Amino acid sequence: NVAVFDDGFAKVNSLPAFAPLFSENRVTLTKNLANHSESVYDGGEHGVRVLSVMAAASNEAPGSLSKANYFLFHTEEKKSEYRIEEYNWARAMEMADSAGVHLVNSSLGYSTFDDISMNYTPSQLDGNTAVITKAAAKGVSKGIVVVTSAGNAESGWRNILFPADARGVIAVGSVDAGGVRSSSSTIGPAADGRIKPDVMAPGVASPVINSSGEVTASSGTSFASPLVACLAGGILQAYPQLTAAQATESIISSADRAASPNNKYGYGIPRFLAAKNYIEKKPLNLKTSAENSWTLFPNPASNIIHIKSVQPPGLSLISLWDSMGREIFQTEAELTWANNPLEVDISFLEQGFYYLKIKSPNGNFVKRIMKK
Repeated sequence: NVAVFDDGFAKVNSLPAFAPLFSENRVTLTKNLANHSESVYDGGEHGVRVLSVMAAASNEAPGSLSKANYFLFHTEEKKSEYRIEEYNWARAMEMADSAGVHLVNSSLGYSTFDDISMNYTPSQLDGNTAVITKAAAKGVSKGIVVVTSAGNAESGWRNILFPADARGVIAVGSVDAGGVRSSSSTIGPAADGRIKPDVMAPGVASPVINSSGEVTASSGTSFASPLVACLAGGILQAYPQLTAAQATESIISSADRAASPNNKYGYGIPRFLAAKNYIEKKPLNLKTSAENSWTLFPNPASNIIHIKSVQPPGLSLISLWDSMGREIFQTEAELTWANNPLEVDISFLEQGFYYLKIKSPNGNFVKRIMKK
């Protein structure tokens, strides 16, 4: 489940490059927090292009995470720049968490505003000050991989933009095809000395789909960030036992400058093979906690949800609870290699959020699920 926060997604619901998202019902939720509506398809050229890097089904500009479920949030006010946009973004993060999102990409950043009394200063890039930074860190604490563009240099401001200063996020700068940092890609460090940006990705003349359905080129950290988000999605799919923090660590710590990071390139350019080797060769305690031992999918689900165990524990107690803390279902099941994953019928549930609890010899596990 992948959320994208941007300025809207103009005509995405009618463009051929995005048709599989709709024919396969993989746009799970849309919310226009800037205009207080459900529709996100009536504005936002930037959002279309960013989404295309991830989700487009196009031979000329294929998205790298085109089979995911998407949650689309319009948070950016196009005609003005005020701090209300940070609160829109924070609401989107809260809603994404409630909906069971695993990964967020945001190609938005803030520093100065139309009302100069709202302006931030570089000294506030401390991971603790800006509303949007706090919201990003909260998403990380909830187990979401949060990927954000480091930002493009503005007049008088060459530092990373908020929320790239948040702890635990992956802040992404841009490089050209030769791996050379784009001159507009913002630099660190964070105000407290942390290396920023975290990683780099191609962001010069990136092939994208525009709101007319045409393949064109766009540049900036906005188009580097979704590439790293796609990498994170691939890692989460390949290694579902990883926590969000472990997936983030594998991307940053295996990048090509990890041995000597700096505040222009961060830890370098990440690659899937490098992250794979890092995960498989470095002890990440993948099986030591009950939380990391279980995977539930799909989530959201309509009729059947699958419970997969890294180490099937045998006889276990499975229960479902509603958001008021009332138990509505309980059963005992023998979880073995022969029935791993185990199917649980949730067709009788009404739409909404529930908690699935497992009590097993390997430990206890609780996961929020969404019945759609």
